[in-house]
Amino acid sequence: MKTFKKLAAVMMSILFVMMYYTPASAAGLATVASVSLSEPIAGTGSSYVFSMKSATGSKVPKGIKMSWRTTASNGAQQPTSGAWNNATYAAGTANAGIRGDALDAAVALDKTDEATGTLYLTISTRTTEMAANTTIGWTVSGITNASVAAPPVGCTPNPTNNSSGTCFVRVQIYDTDTIATMQSETAGNIIDTVTLGYAVNAGAEVTAKVDPALTFTVVGVDASSVANGQTTAARTEFNLLPFGNLGVDTPKYLAQDIYTKTNANNGYTVTAKMVTQMHSAFGNDIDPFVEDKDDPITWGAPAAWQTPDGVVANTDTGWIGMNTNNGTNIAGWAAPAGVWGPLQTAQANAVRTSLTPDTGVGATRITFALAANVYQPADAYAGVLEYNCVPIY
Repeated sequence: MKTFKKLAAVMMSILFVMMYYTPASAAGLATVASVSLSEPIAGTGSSYVFSMKSATGSKVPKGIKMSWRTTASNGAQQPTSGAWNNATYAAGTANAGIRGDALDAAVALDKTDEATGTLYLTISTRTTEMAANTTIGWTVSGITNASVAAPPVGCTPNPTNNSSGTCFVRVQIYDTDTIATMQSETAGNIIDTVTLGYAVNAGAEVTAKVDPALTFTVVGVDASSVANGQTTAARTEFNLLPFGNLGVDTPKYLAQDIYTKTNANNGYTVTAKMVTQMHSAFGNDIDPFVEDKDDPITWGAPAAWQTPDGVVANTDTGWIGMNTNNGTNIAGWAAPAGVWGPLQTAQANAVRTSLTPDTGVGATRITFALAANVYQPADAYAGVLEYNCVPIY
């Protein structure tokens, strides 16, 4: 009696295991199997890439049934938030071919049961047997991943949070390409069965904010440097333009280089003006280079340098002008060589502009000209020049 009970217990244990594990057929095609999603984000479109290895004497598939399910159970239904109506077979994409030879032209996708999350592949041309460890694979594209939600709506959320959910694809491999046979899952035609789990996730929003960056630099230019076709009279500093002693009817030229580095998406504008015009302690002034009796000079209409032509002290008897060699986007300065505009207090004039961000590598040379005629009072003059760099975000 005890022997019978032991035997009965052993038989019940074996029966219990057999109820939960169905061994693959002797063909053993679905070994080392996986399914990989090109885009595992819930609710997005993705390609499903299947891969398997064969055992010795495996039959080459003639039909494949793929059923997307919410659980690994054979009776589970598809996740209703997924969609298979736009599915397509991607021949030769990231696989070695369903027949093990990468020749997938004979493969067709059938979507008869796409509403229930089931797709079929039929292979019209095949050999009968494959060598052991032959890798086969196929790709089905255009599938909309299910959401992360409790079944039957979506893939089962992990126990901690809704960061990801798990679904399954039940793959059956047949020796027939008849859809009705695969629908009924006729046992005699099934080569192998494997259920593959996969995960979809909510994704993680990655955020950052790039801070605005701006570096504006003014650099002095050495004496005897070339500036707007002229030779500079003295070395300048970032905070000093030393014209020195000025002879009658003998212009002098100085220069500074300016650099701008910024990540402003719409570039920037640099302007220059005199905060205070050149003035002496005794009330004498040097005017901006603006007077041309026949054709008034403005920043938008620069002209070749001229000797001051005033005959009344402090009225066009001394002039200061300015030039920029970066006039691409500045009206009137498309051809800046040899021309000059006024250096004023009343108006800030653009001397460097860009419509895009700038690495700050190239310099813009700003050249200054100063001249006086015999009517300009002998005196010491000083003024203040300012640059204003305005990035445009």
